[in-house]
Amino acid sequence: DILPDRLEETTKVFMKDYPSVDYNSSILSTSCLKEINGDQDGNWMRDETVPEGWKVKTIKGTNKTLVMDPSGKVFNNRRTALKHMRNENYSSFDRAEMRLKLRFEGWEINQFLPQGWKYKLYADNKLEFLTANDEVLNSSTAYKHIMGSYENSDAGINQFKMAMQ
Repeated sequence: DILPDRLEETTKVFMKDYPSVDYNSSILSTSCLKEINGDQDGNWMRDETVPEGWKVKTIKGTNKTLVMDPSGKVFNNRRTALKHMRNENYSSFDRAEMRLKLRFEGWEINQFLPQGWKYKLYADNKLEFLTANDEVLNSSTAYKHIMGSYENSDAGINQFKMAMQ
């Protein structure tokens, strides 16, 4: 893993080596894919971290993993691939399979979160939540959402506090 104090340096190296990567896009462009691959096959691998037919590739010198669907579309990570799967009406089985693979990106289940939710703790102690509908929320928005589902009761407050421990 990249240490937080080296993150900026590593990001600069990655951006210099791969200038056409659109870091705000879920799907990487074809020109970016060719640049990353260097050839048609590149170093894409099939493994247990993605569903059947999908591939992954780790960018040399970083901990960045790209994900490719069976049709060749490339995503910045499994979560953005999952978002694409929802938007493109993939089957619930296929989406559920990808959701299970999110653990390889640090997404975890907590028994005190609402059904189907996951959370991810980053190196800088930032928390993100993934709802059952695959929406990413920050801590504040997640808290409001959970409180709303418990109608601002003490049970809701306790539930969120238990999840945060």
